[in-house]
Amino acid sequence: MSSYTNNSVIFEYLLYPVVSVYVYATSRRARWPGVAAQCAGYAAVLTALEVVFERHTDLIEYHGWKWEYSLVTMFLLTLAVRLLAGRMLRRNE
Repeated sequence: MSSYTNNSVIFEYLLYPVVSVYVYATSRRARWPGVAAQCAGYAAVLTALEVVFERHTDLIEYHGWKWEYSLVTMFLLTLAVRLLAGRMLRRNE
């Protein structure tokens, strides 16, 4: 397994699910604009960390990828997970 794959697995299977749970917990009572703002904030922090790691370490190396792609995709994924979790948990109450 290459180091890229290991780092990707760590993020996708360990770090991001924890962040998703935290997003839901902190935005549980928020309305739509608040949920979107929190998702944007979390995506911005994750993207900033990714940019720092990509530029200053050998942990991440992208070819033809820009930080804007990460920001948009993480925001959309975080928002989708938050809305889905909210809908699923509301049905179980």
